[in-house]
Amino acid sequence: MTQWLRSLILAVVLAALAAGPACARTQSAAAPPPASPSDVAARLGDRTITVADVDKKWHELDAASYMRSTQEQYDLRSRVLDLMIGDYLIEQEAKKRGVTADELLAAELPKRVAEVTEADLQAAYMQMRSQMSGASLDAVRPALKAFLERQRKTDAREALVAELRAKASDVDVSLDPPRYVVPASAEQPVRGPADAPVEIVEFSDFQCPFCGRARPTIDQIRKTFGDKVKIVFRDFPLTSIHPQAYQAAEAGECARQQGKFWEFHDALFANQRALSEDDLKRHAAELGLDTAKFAACLDGGQAKAHVDADVKEGEALGVSSTPSFFINGRFVAGALPYATFEKIVNEELARKK
Repeated sequence: MTQWLRSLILAVVLAALAAGPACARTQSAAAPPPASPSDVAARLGDRTITVADVDKKWHELDAASYMRSTQEQYDLRSRVLDLMIGDYLIEQEAKKRGVTADELLAAELPKRVAEVTEADLQAAYMQMRSQMSGASLDAVRPALKAFLERQRKTDAREALVAELRAKASDVDVSLDPPRYVVPASAEQPVRGPADAPVEIVEFSDFQCPFCGRARPTIDQIRKTFGDKVKIVFRDFPLTSIHPQAYQAAEAGECARQQGKFWEFHDALFANQRALSEDDLKRHAAELGLDTAKFAACLDGGQAKAHVDADVKEGEALGVSSTPSFFINGRFVAGALPYATFEKIVNEELARKK
């Protein structure tokens, strides 16, 4: 295999692993915003336009690209900061042991690196097979194995740093992620106490497979953290790719009006291939809803204003894909692993102390 193909496959692997799975509209790339909001961007006669003014206008014109860019900038800064903190902790530990940082890593990392097996290669290949342009596992095996080995070495270093960081008393991080104010309403379905220290607002689509994939993660968050977390559901049907999503969202609101939103919510995500109008009415009957009231609500469009309001507020925030989450205002896009949500919730709980 040529070096060019190795590089291409590695790039595909990296891109696939970095992105969180989500149902999404087509989006354009955007550059990260300038770092200092107080900087002067321009002077127009006697008027001064600051970077903050530009960012405000940018958010008004294209909230989605603004949110993606500010989040990407924070994520990159956070990753670089983590590397710098890791370097410091490793250097300090090496000094304590009377060795160099390289000698410390040579002694500690092998303990934490598992060998890449054939099963690992097959699993990684199957995960990204659709993005391999038809290349067989044999064709990409060397590049894929090299990537997994490098990834495991990186993971081992992160594990070592986590151990050192847990014992360190001189590391204080003040870099804060971008946060967004999500409008609240008494009509929004909520699970958990109103005064929970962590609020997770989810913009979701009943027909979106990635939203369905996120359900076990959110359920596990509720199970793990209990009354420390409040879950708020917001509708964001992607009608361009999910033709049954909008009516399903209306049906969810009709169920909420009878006090059974979450039961209906769970039934729809458990039956994402059964979202026709007849299916929605059948689900309502099976859950013991007043079927006449439910049908009148659904057929009469009584829930349309509620769904439209959710979509409008989501778009104003910058939501463009589902599922999208705001954890105490921190934006998280896609059906990411449970560990990602757990980490953020723990960070927010620590911040509240």
